[in-house]
Amino acid sequence: VEIKSPNPQGTDRDVDITLRLIKVICPSTQQAYVLRVPPDIGSFEKALSYDSTLAMAYCYLAILKDAQLIKKARQFSANAGLVDKYYISILEANINHDAVTSVRLLREFLNKYPDDKLAYFWLSQVETIRNNIFQTAVLLNRVIALDSLYKIAYINLIYTYISLDSLPAALCIADKYEAIATNEPNPYDCRGDIYVAMGENEKALNSFKAAMKLRPDFNQYGPLKKTMILEICQGDDSKIDSCNKIISSKNPGQNYWLVPYLKIYQGDLHQAIDYYDSALVFGDSLTYHHFNKARLFDDLSEPQRALAEITPLMEMMNELYPSERLYFRNLFVYFLARAGLYDSAYSQAEQLGRWCAERGYSARYYNAALGTIELIKKDYAKALLSFDKASAPDRDFNLFYLAGQAYLFGGQYEKSISLLERITRECPLMNANGIWAIEA
Repeated sequence: VEIKSPNPQGTDRDVDITLRLIKVICPSTQQAYVLRVPPDIGSFEKALSYDSTLAMAYCYLAILKDAQLIKKARQFSANAGLVDKYYISILEANINHDAVTSVRLLREFLNKYPDDKLAYFWLSQVETIRNNIFQTAVLLNRVIALDSLYKIAYINLIYTYISLDSLPAALCIADKYEAIATNEPNPYDCRGDIYVAMGENEKALNSFKAAMKLRPDFNQYGPLKKTMILEICQGDDSKIDSCNKIISSKNPGQNYWLVPYLKIYQGDLHQAIDYYDSALVFGDSLTYHHFNKARLFDDLSEPQRALAEITPLMEMMNELYPSERLYFRNLFVYFLARAGLYDSAYSQAEQLGRWCAERGYSARYYNAALGTIELIKKDYAKALLSFDKASAPDRDFNLFYLAGQAYLFGGQYEKSISLLERITRECPLMNANGIWAIEA
């Protein structure tokens, strides 16, 4: 039985009616819980209470709860249908960061099922990781053509167009997204990010305020934080205390989210470090705070202390995420080089290059790592060659900042300006770039 909402906008009431109908029609059939919209961890777990061998329940729980559950999905996939077997294999490849296998399976699957929006969406995510940003845009437009109400595709397409600097196209998609989500804050939050990328801060502020009006705590007070950072950048810190009270009422650690930005912009770097130390007591945004502390120590010409912030964090992440090698890897290379540990920096770069090559990822990350080392060594001719090879539209502001320096000191001023200007517009809103945004 397929139950369609009478309202094409898909309101919460329609979803509620659909769920109640499903439970009435098939109260003890495990597959009914798998069909629940939106996805819910409790529903998949209840499905498994009826049938502990239901492979697709494990597959969705691997997405929503614990990636390791994909092993259970694989274990019980023998009785799954062909489509479900493909989904399990594709997700398994994605979890293992095996882009080569993932793309092959997705292309093969789409040859058999050319109207499967989820496969196009997954393929768009893989192509984003591989830095094929133009292809990402094509695929997301295909998803929307298949399902004009698939909201996450609109969100991803907006930020894809921002990466491509196709800002009018991003605004057009934001209009379409707003039309199907009129009472939701997300379209306004996305529009605010577009205006930030355009350098139109007043329009951005109005959009963020519209999002807050609909839901003040949306995305852990994301629009409120962005609003405050924009105002701090413009020299207005009059509302920071009241905003901190609002944010910290939900999580005490959040009290230290905005204040370090203010101290950084005021040039009080030691005070900013003290605030990050206080935040770490609450365990708030652990990775972000460590990396910003490292940047601050680096700016204070204390590279050994900067590296001491990063090394245990990287060891912890290697242990927790053994299949992941991109996460902050280029920054680790940067701090190794700044501490004068060039052999270790080159070794990390080579490991990163081999890992990317094995999985079909772009060599961009390897070339950026090499460029970073040569930048620190002040061999600007080699650094420029490496950063030219690392050039891509993906919004990696750490790379933009380092490449902007290389082009500056290497005498390629137009390239440097284009990157550094973009950082000054967008970087303040990105969690881990406070000090580098100012230096840009």
